[in-house]
Amino acid sequence: MKEITNAHDRFFREVFSKKDMARGFFRNFLPHDLLKHLNLDSLSIEKGNFVDKKLKEAFSDLLYSVKTDRGEAFIYLLVEHKSFQDRMTAFQLLRYIVRILEQYVKQHKDAKNLPLVVPVVLYHGRNRWQVPNSLRALFDLPDEALARFIPDFEFPVRDLGRVPDENLRVASAIGAALLAMKYIWQDHGLISALDMIGNIYQKSGKMYGGAEMFETLLRYVIEAAKVDAANEEVFEEAITEAINIAGGDFMGTLAEKWFNQGMEKGVKRGHEGLLAGIRLAMELKFGKTGLDMMPVVEKIQDIQILESITDLIRSSNDINEFRTGLAEIEIK
Repeated sequence: MKEITNAHDRFFREVFSKKDMARGFFRNFLPHDLLKHLNLDSLSIEKGNFVDKKLKEAFSDLLYSVKTDRGEAFIYLLVEHKSFQDRMTAFQLLRYIVRILEQYVKQHKDAKNLPLVVPVVLYHGRNRWQVPNSLRALFDLPDEALARFIPDFEFPVRDLGRVPDENLRVASAIGAALLAMKYIWQDHGLISALDMIGNIYQKSGKMYGGAEMFETLLRYVIEAAKVDAANEEVFEEAITEAINIAGGDFMGTLAEKWFNQGMEKGVKRGHEGLLAGIRLAMELKFGKTGLDMMPVVEKIQDIQILESITDLIRSSNDINEFRTGLAEIEIK
């Protein structure tokens, strides 16, 4: 479980540490009455993580500074990765806000006022978010007159399960990342989402990290998704189709990079490893027609011939050229 959790945390940090991606998220999903006070062009990522060590498997966080119409403020983004929900999330946020303000006071000893800290929760668990989004809701007071003696704040929650796909699709590259997070727990939903993700990158992916960010997203899907054995082949085809839909630089760059990595691992693992690498390369470069050729390739036992086939995949422009070259290799 720790490895999978790290995949969620790593993906979150790789995506939301890019200011353009973070701006895209905040512009599309923060409340409008808050946005009108924020100058997101001034957004900057701050150092520090505030989540308790024992909670790091369930939560990730990033802190941003931003200019407002009244000075400096902070946006604290907390992401919940697990399917369960913690009713004490508001209390956790209170503690993290205090830590942020303590850090600010240490760095600004002459400050006369404290900056605004806006806590935001991004949730992509299996079930709908049902936890109170205010600190006040955690207190059971016998008399409302006592409410003035407790601290209180609200925090916006973005439960990806309740955000329509269309809203994510039109949010460009950050929407593609959020689609992956939304459906990471669902086989069939993720397979459909990969088609949307490919289309997003075909239209505007070059604006936000290009092939590098697209690769980050696909690696996250491959590492973190729990796909049933019955759906593995369909899932692999959906990954390949997403690359084909994105097209152009994405297809060439990723296919070559993953091909080389697959071949390197395959050489180290011998016959079975080479076949696994060839299968991946055939799928990436030629799609389903490439996979249809695998029964022929799998009959070959000679390692040197298999290595020649890897060179042939690189040099072939299409499946017909590969078939011709394969026939010549087999004849030799």
